Amino acid sequence: MNRFISNLILGFFVLALMAVYGFAKQPTVYSMITGQAKQTTTASAGGDTTRRVILPNGTTVAVRVAATEEERLKGLSGVEQLDSNAGMLFVFAEPGTYSMWMKGMKIPLDMVWLDQNGRVVYVAAKVPPPTVNEETLPTYTSEKPAQYVLELAAGTAETSGITDGATLTIS
Repeated sequence: MNRFISNLILGFFVLALMAVYGFAKQPTVYSMITGQAKQTTTASAGGDTTRRVILPNGTTVAVRVAATEEERLKGLSGVEQLDSNAGMLFVFAEPGTYSMWMKGMKIPLDMVWLDQNGRVVYVAAKVPPPTVNEETLPTYTSEKPAQYVLELAAGTAETSGITDGATLTIS
């Protein structure tokens, strides 16, 4: 295994530990997005929770919430088609510079990093799935702190007016 992959695995492991510690320390952020009671802990709060995100052009998208480390690691991998009105919302305990990758992805995506107020801080548009021959997977990271990453069908950001500084509403 080459050094880059070893460092990438170590980085995700450290991120996982930080996320678990953050959720245990601040369950209110998690419970606000996932709709769980404030007393709910990370261990018992998993599940297929869905929420709605209102995009700048008024379109409402149904998103599956990925708030546990296991849900975030799986993400949308293996999905063969993503409707234009669907997506996934990755929820982190606190703002930070979180990296995303396309492991196991079969379709291109738009990735949108949002701060704690739902303001767009970075957009990676039309990110292609990895090729069969890729030894290492590229990662995509916002330089500005974000608390959420929204994954949508490729092209949705452009057609719905998602740009840096736009605000999305999570309900």
